[in-house]
Amino acid sequence: MTAAEAMRLTTAEMRHRTGKALSSSYRLSGSEGEDGAVRSLDQSAAGGEPAGGADLDTLARVAERIRASIDKVIEGKPEVSRLALVVMLAEGHLLIEDVPGVGKTMLSKALARSIDCTVRRIQFTPDLLPSDVTGVSVFNQDTRQFEFRPGGVFAN
Repeated sequence: MTAAEAMRLTTAEMRHRTGKALSSSYRLSGSEGEDGAVRSLDQSAAGGEPAGGADLDTLARVAERIRASIDKVIEGKPEVSRLALVVMLAEGHLLIEDVPGVGKTMLSKALARSIDCTVRRIQFTPDLLPSDVTGVSVFNQDTRQFEFRPGGVFAN
């Protein structure tokens, strides 16, 4: 079953297929900040055991709140926001390609703000250097020391 198919399943269907509630390596308590961002995706303890465990109901509820937050910004593209959320939950990578002006950066920013993260945009041009992505050490003449300036890969 793909991640996209799993997102379409209802809680009852998932319990029927697996025989139990889904447990996760994240504790999803669903608390929100004043700006509506979900702030409680706490990773489990070092023993490999889920920290509190999250059932499918909690996962679905928090995922729906994140999707609703994205849909407030990105109107008319529910499938795009749903797939971006599926990729995030699957801990995958998402490459967004499209013509200019359709909201690719806005989608990334909306998803990041919904989960209280940051986003860094990398514009791929013919003269892009590896240091543009990974960062570079620059000599500061005032302090006579090198200062590291992180590249786009240092976002959440």
